[in-house]
Amino acid sequence: MSSAPRWCLRTPRHPLVMAQQAATTNAASGGRFTLGIGLSHKPIIEGMFGMSYEHPARHMKEYLEVLAPALRNEKVDYQGKLYGAHGQIQCRSRSPCPLVVAALGERMLELAGTHADGTITWMTGPKTLEEHIIPKIRAAATRAGRPEPRIVAGVPTAIVTDLMLPGRASTRGMAMYGKLASHRGMLDREGAGGLPASPWWGMKRICGSRFSACGISA
Repeated sequence: MSSAPRWCLRTPRHPLVMAQQAATTNAASGGRFTLGIGLSHKPIIEGMFGMSYEHPARHMKEYLEVLAPALRNEKVDYQGKLYGAHGQIQCRSRSPCPLVVAALGERMLELAGTHADGTITWMTGPKTLEEHIIPKIRAAATRAGRPEPRIVAGVPTAIVTDLMLPGRASTRGMAMYGKLASHRGMLDREGAGGLPASPWWGMKRICGSRFSACGISA
């Protein structure tokens, strides 16, 4: 297992602008940067930004159809229902900036496997990764003729002496995730009814070996 950066949200930033910023960061870091994007959640997009969260999968599809080729330094001439883009970024780097997409549902996994280099998950256990996430995104990548995708698992982690502490902390700080449809679905698939009941808390060695065994790269 290796480390990976946390992703940035797909906020109201045009995909060509996102590509420019990512390519610049990748060049400045000597090719060590990975761009991660995601849909965020309805309470944030509508409640905080005042934007529409209708048709999120369509939004991501168009976003990726501009962003992915732009990151490969290809000329983009695209007009969709939500985005239009005409141009090419100019940025010298050793290699194109890798792209991962936060994907949990089947439609998003299809988009990630088709257009991106992998996915990054959050609050998703080894059972769900092995039975749902990994086979779906790998199948999509195969259909698109792309290399095997990178799978990055974001897992809440705490180094403690009191093994009950993570459960108590999760009740206070992470209860919101159980109320968000996408994360609730993954917790239900895993059989973790409530966050403190998750089988991974306090099990560093078991957790690491289980995630590695099912093909997680970071």
